[in-house]
Amino acid sequence: MTSFVSPPPLNPAEIPPAAPADVVLEGDAFWPDIDLADLRLVMRIDPAVDLAWLREAAIFAILSTRRELAAWKAAHLTAGRESLDDVPGEVIEGVAEAVILYTRAVYAATAADLLERMRELGLTAAGHDRADDLQAAAGEHRRAQRSAVRDLLGESRIFAELV
Repeated sequence: MTSFVSPPPLNPAEIPPAAPADVVLEGDAFWPDIDLADLRLVMRIDPAVDLAWLREAAIFAILSTRRELAAWKAAHLTAGRESLDDVPGEVIEGVAEAVILYTRAVYAATAADLLERMRELGLTAAGHDRADDLQAAAGEHRRAQRSAVRDLLGESRIFAELV
């Protein structure tokens, strides 16, 4: 005898939000656009993270990264380089090194910000146990951000001083 058994009802928290249309944060003449769908994919950001929260974190990361690179950008504009694509460096799969490093800095800063704020989600006891892991991962992303910015600036990644 064959029978049909309906699956148990889904918990609404387990249903990932519908994939939004591609959201792109537009750059300017110098800085490239940041595609939030690509950012989410590359940084493996949980689909449960709201698009508005992702967008806000990415905007903050862009502003922070651009602020750190303001003098560097001014020097390149003065040298006649009108976009990040024009900055001398390697080209990998048709993408300029400077674009790769800027994108990495923004992506890593966004992921770090989101991970640092995960405690705000009202975690369960098990979630609080995992919070230390989230903070460690956020630190790894901050390190990747710093490395990308320092690479763009042509500076060493290590600062050491004899005491």
